[in-house]
Amino acid sequence: MESGKIILVVSRIWKVPARHGDVPSAYVKAKKEAELVIMLFIPTGMEFTEEQLRALGVKSKYELALLLEKGLYGLKQSGRLWNQLLHSILLSLGFRQCYSDSCLYVKIEEDGMTLVGVYVDDILVTATSVEKESCRSSWV
Repeated sequence: MESGKIILVVSRIWKVPARHGDVPSAYVKAKKEAELVIMLFIPTGMEFTEEQLRALGVKSKYELALLLEKGLYGLKQSGRLWNQLLHSILLSLGFRQCYSDSCLYVKIEEDGMTLVGVYVDDILVTATSVEKESCRSSWV
């Protein structure tokens, strides 16, 4: 919450609008840990043909289970997995995480600075110029 206020104040000082973005289905974008095995029942409505069941070596869909590969809303790990994914993406783009506020990322370049605030799957971006900010907001 504090990082959002900082970005809004700084964008006002720089006279550049802050851009907001929401990452749709953020939790299901992150892969789960390899050592965590989660099996799911086949959901209602998911049907298989006789041919598909034979190929899988079963007689009924009730003999099957799904192996979860990515995060899922409701899992305790999902928030952390999403945060780790976003953190690695921002670092790969050249941002550094603020020491005093882990939700704030900064990128300093010769031609200016960009600030990114993160709150779960909401991202707030501002920069020292409109051109720089609009370029950054394209990935939000």
